[in-house]
Amino acid sequence: MAKKVLKNRSQITSTLRNELYDQLKELSNDTDIPISKLLDQAVELLFEKRGIPRNKSSRNIGDNLIETGYLNVDEIIENYSSKKDKK
Repeated sequence: MAKKVLKNRSQITSTLRNELYDQLKELSNDTDIPISKLLDQAVELLFEKRGIPRNKSSRNIGDNLIETGYLNVDEIIENYSSKKDKK
C-alpha cells in the first residue's frame, strides 16, 4: 500500500487518557468538527497559554470560519456543556 502524502499536515501518533479521548470524540460528533481540527485548536490554545508566538503560516480553515462568523466556538462549547449537564 502506498504511503499517503500530506502536503499541509503532519501525521503523528500519540495517546490520550481514555476519558479525554471519549470526550474529544463526543465533542467531534456533537459539533461535526473533525478530531484533527479540534486537536489543532487545542495545540494553538496551549501555545497561546504558554506565550509561544503563533506561526503566521499555521492558519487553518477553523480560523477562517471563526473570523467570518460561520463557526462560533463559544456557542458550540455552550451547547455542548448544556447537553452534558442534561445527561
